Amino acid sequence: MTVPLEAPRFSPLPAPNKDCRRLAVGPLGVYPKTMAPVRIYTTDYCGYCSAAKKFLQSKGVPYEEIDVSGDDAAREALQARTQRNTVPQIFIGETHVGGYDDLRALDRKGGLQPLLQS
Repeated sequence: MTVPLEAPRFSPLPAPNKDCRRLAVGPLGVYPKTMAPVRIYTTDYCGYCSAAKKFLQSKGVPYEEIDVSGDDAAREALQARTQRNTVPQIFIGETHVGGYDDLRALDRKGGLQPLLQS
């Protein structure tokens, strides 16, 4: 006589709560999936923009790219906000990081991951 198996009456994993954070594992670090949004303002002809995007990708950090090529109004607004007239300009959450060199310096000092988690 075969006895049918009953489905378990409990969940094998605890239910997530508000303090539960999912993690994204990149080649050089572990970042929460609930990280601060990253926006990078670029142009299509900028080598430093490409380097910044590759660096973020290598860290497993998702970003939103805003291409301001040929958009004078967007460039002027960006310059007014950052007081800089170069690209890339990178924001993590509402914090203006600066350009590619600033992003790399922030990472070398150990400040990138905490800023992403804020």
